[in-house]
Amino acid sequence: MKFPAEVAKKKAREVFLLWEDYLRDPTWHPYGIITDEGGCCKEIINGEDEGPKHLKSEIGEDAYNAVIRAKNEINKYNIRDGFVVQKVRNFRENRRATERGDITCV
Repeated sequence: MKFPAEVAKKKAREVFLLWEDYLRDPTWHPYGIITDEGGCCKEIINGEDEGPKHLKSEIGEDAYNAVIRAKNEINKYNIRDGFVVQKVRNFRENRRATERGDITCV
């Protein structure tokens, strides 16, 4: 669905704020647990969780992937109370910036 530029900006801001709230909510846990053949348990995204499912179908794959990547990082670093740590990114190479080499002073 296409919107005029001003409407698109407003819609994008609304979607951003909604998903920022989801990511800050420590009770939102869109994961399921599966057990592989070896008996090891693994957390995966629950494909039936309405939030990510709706995001993927309505906004698109890129937005869905960004939210899931953020949620996985929050879980990986065991962040509590919705406290989000911002990382410096190297957008040209689509990865976290290293301490040396990626940051340039102008």
